Amino acid sequence: KAAGIASADIEAREAVVREQETAIETREAAVRKQKAAVETREKAVKKLAELVEDRARWVKAEKQDAKVRAEAIVQRDEAVWGREMAIEARAVVVARREDIAKHAMDAAKKHEESVDSKMASVLAREKIVQEREKAVEAFEQK
Repeated sequence: KAAGIASADIEAREAVVREQETAIETREAAVRKQKAAVETREKAVKKLAELVEDRARWVKAEKQDAKVRAEAIVQRDEAVWGREMAIEARAVVVARREDIAKHAMDAAKKHEESVDSKMASVLAREKIVQEREKAVEAFEQK
């Protein structure tokens, strides 16, 4: 009778051990799934960081392009101004006529408006670039 009780006790303990092993295997599987999910999220975050860096480089290049264009426009404006001055001096010296001087002034005014328009365009573009930079910086801070 004692052997039967001992055998039943051993079987009960073995059943408990099997249940514990099953629970451990289940927990290990859950841990593996969590680890895979974390690795997937890490990859996504890394890819997002790369995209943000690429975007920041692009915005920086756009800003530099806007600065270069603005400098070129300023240089062209100065060159045109120099040409305008030469035209005015020549008109006064050569013709001494009011209509020739007026014509040179009209041409200068039109060119100045054209240059002002181009400068406004560059400034507007630079503002857009700055807004993009702010957006990228805000995104990077998140």
